[in-house]
Amino acid sequence: MPNENEWKIRTADRGFGVFIQNVICMLGILVTLGIAYPWLMNWKFGRWASRLVLGGRTVRYTGSAGGILVMWVKVLLLSYITLSIYWWLSGRQAVDRYMDSHVEWA
Repeated sequence: MPNENEWKIRTADRGFGVFIQNVICMLGILVTLGIAYPWLMNWKFGRWASRLVLGGRTVRYTGSAGGILVMWVKVLLLSYITLSIYWWLSGRQAVDRYMDSHVEWA
């Protein structure tokens, strides 16, 4: 029986792989001038979530790059319309809220 308080990230055993994944994401964002951000963040978070074990149970990320893109465009438009007030009040955490809402127990 697994310890209820036990949690681990299986990628910690292969730390160099996580480093390479972060480098790929950063280079992809820089090379595409941010256009690939939704797809790369979706890929990165999906890989991270698939390797996370909490209390002996795994989690699954169900979000999509299209969902991140729609949320991202909404935040940009509302921030532009409100002269960045929306960004400072709520928009900064929008990606984190989206990803948190699309994590479920596997």
